[in-house]
Amino acid sequence: MSAPCTRCQSPLEAQDLRCPICSQAAPERDLPPESRAFAEVLRCNDCGAAVSYTIAHQAPRCHFCGSVMHIERPEDPLEEPQWFLPFRVGPQQASMLLRHWLQTQRGFFTPSELASEATLSHLAPLWWVAWVCNANALVTWTADSNAGSKRAAWAPHAGSGEMQFRALLIPATRGLTYDEASYLAPGYDTRSRDQAPHGPPHTPVERFDVQRSVARNHVIDSIHRAAAAQLNTTAIPGTRKRKIQVSALLSSLSTERYALPAYVLAYRFRGQLYRAIVHGQDTRYVWGRTPRTYVRLYIILGAIALALVLGLFSLILFAAM
Repeated sequence: MSAPCTRCQSPLEAQDLRCPICSQAAPERDLPPESRAFAEVLRCNDCGAAVSYTIAHQAPRCHFCGSVMHIERPEDPLEEPQWFLPFRVGPQQASMLLRHWLQTQRGFFTPSELASEATLSHLAPLWWVAWVCNANALVTWTADSNAGSKRAAWAPHAGSGEMQFRALLIPATRGLTYDEASYLAPGYDTRSRDQAPHGPPHTPVERFDVQRSVARNHVIDSIHRAAAAQLNTTAIPGTRKRKIQVSALLSSLSTERYALPAYVLAYRFRGQLYRAIVHGQDTRYVWGRTPRTYVRLYIILGAIALALVLGLFSLILFAAM
């Protein structure tokens, strides 16, 4: 962290060109050696994820999607995590969690043989990256509710106030999708952080390849969602609510860079590969794609068509009598 903004005293990161709160230009300063250092990274040709290059990568394949990777030397230095969360789920347990997850998939279009025929093809531990943010903001809101509506169905309401947001986890990964990262995020315990990684040996660490300006857009979106959820239960009167609109003006913002543990697994079912993500700390979180079968749908449609044909045939016979 560098010197604070000279106007509003908000903390500035070393790479900030302007203050995130008041937009004042950051003072010129010498970047620390680690910020000026350029390092080779492995870049995925498919999903674009970047991980630190080490000699241990004999046959570079992306741990996120399995595609071929190439060595790249970025023009701008990539940030590295400040904090690591430890693995609490081992590789064998991650494999068992995937098997249990496959057994519990009972969707209408999910094949009944999924758990018995699926085979694990690949399991890779990794650390994906995110910003953890603390922010204060002046939040204004409008909404409709049934409180005070009298003979109408809805009545308008509005308000404003200072709100605090702590430990907001903002995905910075390119290897996981935003939905995957957002699903995993609630299961992480940021209090378990350490400056050194603790997990399976040779586990790759993703680099921060997303610009900080993009992160701030995600921060604002996350604050809006968090504020709307909090206001829905605390500030907006009534039992029925709709059209909740929130606007947040940041008064302070601080961010730290975290590496978060997870497993990416690939399983094969009837010749096709499917991806799944297992949380590295909380066994409740497993996310994945499942195959689809439409045999049941075809059977139902066939039964409906047969019933219609038989009904029509009966009507024709009844009319002919």
